[in-house]
Amino acid sequence: MRTSFSGDFAHDPMLYGTLWAAVLFVAALWWGTATFRKENA
Repeated sequence: MRTSFSGDFAHDPMLYGTLWAAVLFVAALWWGTATFRKENA
């Protein structure tokens, strides 16, 4: 968290956190889209 305030995004915890956030976002987007399409079909 401290590295994000200093602008240093190259440390391992920052990269892993950003990667996991992106993975969770894509999974939630896919799941929400699939549910929406199923309910409207």
